[in-house]
Amino acid sequence: MAYHSKTIIRPEMTEAILAALKMGIKAENDRSIEKQLDALNGAELLLCLGQKNESGLVRYFGELFSLVKDAITEVSEGSSNQWAENISKYEGLEHQTKPITGGKHKIDFAIHYSSHSKMDLASVHLPVEAKSETHSNLSIDCFGQLADYGYALWTSQPTRLFAPVLYLHGCETRLLIFTRGGCRWVDLGQYCFANSKPRPHEAKALRDSLGRLFFLLSLSPDQFGHFCDVSSNNPIHLLFLHRQDSTVVSAITDEDVIRQNGNPSVDIAKGKKFERPINPRGRFAHVYSLIYRRRPAVLKLSWTPTNRLPECAVYDALTRAKVEHIPNVIDSGLICEDSFGYRVEFLLIQDCGVSLAQYLKRRSSNSIEDQCNTVTSAMLDVTTCLKQAWAAGIIHRDISAGNIAIRDGCTTIIDWGYAKTIDTGSGLISDLAEKWRFDVDQVVDNEDTHDPITGTPLYMSIPVLVGATKRSVVDDIESALYVVLDAVREVQAVAPKPIGFDFKNNRTLAFVRACCFSLIKECLPQFGVYWHSSTFDRLLAVVHKFLFIRDGYIGSSLAMVPSFKRTVDDTALDNLLSDIEELLPGRSDKQRDTGPIGSTIAGIKRVEISDPEPVKGQTSNLKRIRESKENIRPAGGSTNFGSE
Repeated sequence: MAYHSKTIIRPEMTEAILAALKMGIKAENDRSIEKQLDALNGAELLLCLGQKNESGLVRYFGELFSLVKDAITEVSEGSSNQWAENISKYEGLEHQTKPITGGKHKIDFAIHYSSHSKMDLASVHLPVEAKSETHSNLSIDCFGQLADYGYALWTSQPTRLFAPVLYLHGCETRLLIFTRGGCRWVDLGQYCFANSKPRPHEAKALRDSLGRLFFLLSLSPDQFGHFCDVSSNNPIHLLFLHRQDSTVVSAITDEDVIRQNGNPSVDIAKGKKFERPINPRGRFAHVYSLIYRRRPAVLKLSWTPTNRLPECAVYDALTRAKVEHIPNVIDSGLICEDSFGYRVEFLLIQDCGVSLAQYLKRRSSNSIEDQCNTVTSAMLDVTTCLKQAWAAGIIHRDISAGNIAIRDGCTTIIDWGYAKTIDTGSGLISDLAEKWRFDVDQVVDNEDTHDPITGTPLYMSIPVLVGATKRSVVDDIESALYVVLDAVREVQAVAPKPIGFDFKNNRTLAFVRACCFSLIKECLPQFGVYWHSSTFDRLLAVVHKFLFIRDGYIGSSLAMVPSFKRTVDDTALDNLLSDIEELLPGRSDKQRDTGPIGSTIAGIKRVEISDPEPVKGQTSNLKRIRESKENIRPAGGSTNFGSE
């Protein structure tokens, strides 16, 4: 179509509209096609449509969209055409001057689900961006803007399989599809012309272009963009129905249907969404804290590459092995086996509480002894879980502050999405692959490849920080030690950035921690821990011995030699659990005969660390704290890492 002298030239559009024009149906009706065309002809558009003015392009496209939609609706009235019914569910709105509700984005135009109560980002089916010039190749800035719109859909709509964006450039239209793995696009053709008298082949090209666009709009959302149909109502509840090897999800609002169905349904509208960083590409998850059957629960919708291990499969393996201190899985399943190289799965699990640091802060009135007993008990539970998972052939690989939770005194390891399996000869991986539909060789190879880069850097073990290619349960236990130290540091709030948690880069942090642990007498202040009990001292001693003592101190070797192998065996793990358990009140009255161990590169030495010897010229840490909290100096004040 072209704009000339304030008149839009009307070539053929779609077959349905053409047939309606020839028949002259309902000519007397105020909303007849002829009157719609007349109204479009008389619209006061700007003279510089298309080639020079983006605002005019948007207004023109909006009127064209309404024209075609209303015409199709009239042609199909009284019939049972599902495609026409789907098209009628959409509404086009301009957003040029004001950011769309729910985000910062000034999307030029958007096609919304008309039945939604709010026309915001959550109701957008297809965002539209217009540029006055034709671009056969997108510039980086323009592509980034379109990708940002796709990202906005990913973050605001938890049922997305991919995010489509329509790009109007000059007289051309291009559809971009943003998936978790990248972007694909297809040119739909022309939607207007630069001349006032389009030739027959140009008119046909425009009709074909509109036909392609409205064919896409004739598809329901679960056929184009989502894993369930969200067009009818705001998706208040998600209903999960298990069908053979997959799960069918429906968005529903009828409470009666929910009560009559035994399958789990969750209310995401009333749930609290965890605000987590979401990358424009790659794996990610929407996580909601909500109430399920009157109990607190967590819903996790995950997008994972098909060549990575499904988190549902990990929980399946842990449950089979009866591993303790993992979340109770209420329901789980595969929603989509392969969407552009990504698997979509859901997990509905019990709410396991808050992080260790938050738990301690809520009980800040407790004595130092009580807090140290809490973290000691947490370390015991975490170590027990990791040992049992290791025996079952599972390594967590992402132990961090956010993945150790406590509720009512019970510690749980959550978020097993980055776990991997190890060959125990039990055939576990083959059984999981058959049930959860993944390729064993692909998954094993990829998980091994990701060993050196998986995890949260601040809590990574020293070998992983320097690029070790093989991981074991010892690395997870070392990460758990950093979580415990960080939690105690946060509660005491002594130093915002002690040297042991001052992340600059992986290798520097590995070297610093190796230095910190080379002399255990000095290490606690370097991690920001000043108040601690004798129980906590002994906890550090037994864990330090397990991690860093192998015929001498090995921390320096771990930090400098990525291929250095840190041995581990079941006996050492059993001894570690026994040593930690005996530290807890009521577990054993026997005093441990292996006191705190301080060591250097030269060797090992037993030292007393309940009140460490201050650096020359300084007051004892504990004495200073007892006398005046205001005078507490930042952790890391002592940098004497040499041998005594």
